[in-house]
Amino acid sequence: MVTKQNGTTSLTAKVVESRLRGVVKGVGSIFNIALNLPDKSRLDMFREADILIHARDGEKLRFSVDDIYPVPYEDTFDIRIHIAEKPDSMNAVSQLAKLRSGDVLELTGPLTSRFYPPISGRRQLVMIAANCQVDVFRPLVKKIYDYGLEWMGDVRIFFGDTGLQQVYLNRVNQDLLHYYDESAHRAFDAVMSRSLPTIYQLADEPQEKHIADLVSLAKSTDSYFYVVGQEIVLQKMGQQINEQIGDGQWQQLQNKLVQQGHWYHSAD
Repeated sequence: MVTKQNGTTSLTAKVVESRLRGVVKGVGSIFNIALNLPDKSRLDMFREADILIHARDGEKLRFSVDDIYPVPYEDTFDIRIHIAEKPDSMNAVSQLAKLRSGDVLELTGPLTSRFYPPISGRRQLVMIAANCQVDVFRPLVKKIYDYGLEWMGDVRIFFGDTGLQQVYLNRVNQDLLHYYDESAHRAFDAVMSRSLPTIYQLADEPQEKHIADLVSLAKSTDSYFYVVGQEIVLQKMGQQINEQIGDGQWQQLQNKLVQQGHWYHSAD
């Protein structure tokens, strides 16, 4: 069933497959779920798009469409998404991880992808996942890789409670809950390859060094910042940066990035 309201489209989707993709002991599990949607003419609209799945408790969860293909002899098409479930969790994501073939759910879509890469591969990319997983940048990194852009500029991916605590390394298996599958792992590897020596050195440094590196990149007119996190978390991040570089300095740098069109933020 397809219904439209206030410019959005709600659809009833049927689960056609749910399979465990991988497990990191003590960290979590990755599930690959295939959903069947009506009206094959809408297939291209969902390519490189996001969807909102309506959980039973009323929460709406955002996911990126990883794969899409028509169903032969039917006016339907299938999409695939990945779900990361943490151990012993009882939230809306854990509900979705329990979906089985034949189950039905409601979703809203397609939604425009959060981020798009700069045109030039010589730009510097800074991604900050504030109190969330690095998987939020999978679509952006896969776009760069799929478009065949050889990334020559510096790349940094920070994450943690306020987005400053850790530097992403893209380690096989250990970072599965960030990259989800082999195709995304290859994409992260390719985009990060020229910066890996600096990234590994920075990963062993304390948070103060992360902040110094981030601020240095923010001062460059060639840097593009992609940030995911709730506003209250970003305020804490700004406070930590200002404690190191001076009160109000980070807001000035951020405002400059916004004016240049080099600051992109999503709350979810």
